[in-house]
Amino acid sequence: MTPMWRGCDACKESRKKDEVLRYDDSTAQARQYAAAYALHYSDKNLAEALRVYGLVLDDHPRTAEAEYALAQVQNIIKEVVPPTVLLAAQLRLVLDYLEPDAAAGRESGRQSSLFEEEVHEGSTVRS
Repeated sequence: MTPMWRGCDACKESRKKDEVLRYDDSTAQARQYAAAYALHYSDKNLAEALRVYGLVLDDHPRTAEAEYALAQVQNIIKEVVPPTVLLAAQLRLVLDYLEPDAAAGRESGRQSSLFEEEVHEGSTVRS
């Protein structure tokens, strides 16, 4: 499966620059991280920032920039997703790994009410 950040415009531009400077990997990873950081904090374009942070994680996984990118991704998640919704999604994910057969049932619409939460005007309401 291709990660969602592979098709973004800022990512393509960053990759073009990487091809020119392929010989200096540290410059490429620093440039990718700086581009993501600018999208995140200067442009306030969180979706595009997530895509470019994802590129840093994919292209340079064992670097300080990857650690910084992961921290920024987690900051965006905390900023955007209400805690109860995040917890419900994490519980679903863990159960899908622990019980793959039950995951197929949840995908087909037979979900437990514990995980059927909707957010209305900043509060979480179980459906």
